[in-house]
Amino acid sequence: MRQRRRAEDMAILGGNPAFDRLIPVGQLYFPAWDRYEEDMRSIFERGWFADGGPLARRFEEELARFFGVRHAIAVTNATFGLSLVAKALGISGGVVLPAWTFIATAQSMTWAGLTPILADVDPSTQMIGTEEIDQAIANAKGEHRVGAILAVNLWGGAASPKRIEKYADDMGVPLFFDSAQAVGCISEDGKLGGFGRAEVFSLHATKILSSAEGGVITTNDDDLAAKCRNISSSCGDETPTAIPLTASGCFTEAQAAVGLANLEQFDDHVMRNRMTRDVYRAILSDLQGFRLLEHSGVVASNDSYINCIVDENELGLNAAMLTQVLHAEAVVSRRYFNPGIHRSTPYAHSPSLVNGQGGYPNTDALSMGVIQLPVGALAGPEEAEVIGELILAACRFSIRIRQRLA
Repeated sequence: MRQRRRAEDMAILGGNPAFDRLIPVGQLYFPAWDRYEEDMRSIFERGWFADGGPLARRFEEELARFFGVRHAIAVTNATFGLSLVAKALGISGGVVLPAWTFIATAQSMTWAGLTPILADVDPSTQMIGTEEIDQAIANAKGEHRVGAILAVNLWGGAASPKRIEKYADDMGVPLFFDSAQAVGCISEDGKLGGFGRAEVFSLHATKILSSAEGGVITTNDDDLAAKCRNISSSCGDETPTAIPLTASGCFTEAQAAVGLANLEQFDDHVMRNRMTRDVYRAILSDLQGFRLLEHSGVVASNDSYINCIVDENELGLNAAMLTQVLHAEAVVSRRYFNPGIHRSTPYAHSPSLVNGQGGYPNTDALSMGVIQLPVGALAGPEEAEVIGELILAACRFSIRIRQRLA
């Protein structure tokens, strides 16, 4: 039987932190040192460090097989990848995307010279669907020509890709996906990676498949893949292709070494995440005012995000207070995405993007109530059990905690 934590044990109330090291919120899966050392030695022996080296090419081939697509183009990071796809598609005008997402989604379009047309999200899925896209276009009132749709597959879920594909086809605009958080996820329509004109995944250290930093573009479009390769390499690619501009967004051999090793361990990492999620669920499922979010639109998730919605009226603490409680215990929880893009610089000062019928109420509500709990290499089932108990204790002692925070 788990021991109930007392008020005097809580760090926020004067006790000692539950952990003697920080428990991070990101995945932080890295290969064994001996494996990485061996690969790094081979890189130095070859003297080929970046821009289409043999490890990077092998990693792309493995990724194409993993995602089940014709092409996987590894790039310096996912934000650059989104901008690159927009340029390669020749998009102009506005791009419909959700207000509830990481701000880099919108900024990547701004960097590409495009105007984000923000859409509110479905509160049950936290993603945009065809209804939300319709509303965003109506709210733009013709001030921006819609040049594309950029949907986001959030939290290891999926935004009904087939349905949005048909919508975009009927509208006659390209669709692509920010799938930064969705490596390895299988939607109700099939495995993510081959939907729309392209999908872009993150390989950042906080993601389930890490190359320490990086991103990958997946597509079944041969011409688009050739353009992406030529744009991302300042040296060009083996297949010369007319492109609007070039950049230096190459993927290094060192990144590929980390990525290849982690790809081999991918299933093990997902299993660890799933076990961790099961612990959180077992401890917190009956807690009033605290709801663990289930993955939407998928038959299999990578379980790399443990997100929860906090109801202050029922729990006695709001999301900001609960993160303070956990931070005092050396637990790094996060509020995502706070604030929404429509309230962030520079988009808060773009009146043409604001919904004339009341703003973005679902995004605003989610930004106030959603927190993310640790899961990954440094936050497994044992850590989840302690964190779950800390949250239960915070609820029991909410009055004293509120007084202390006040």
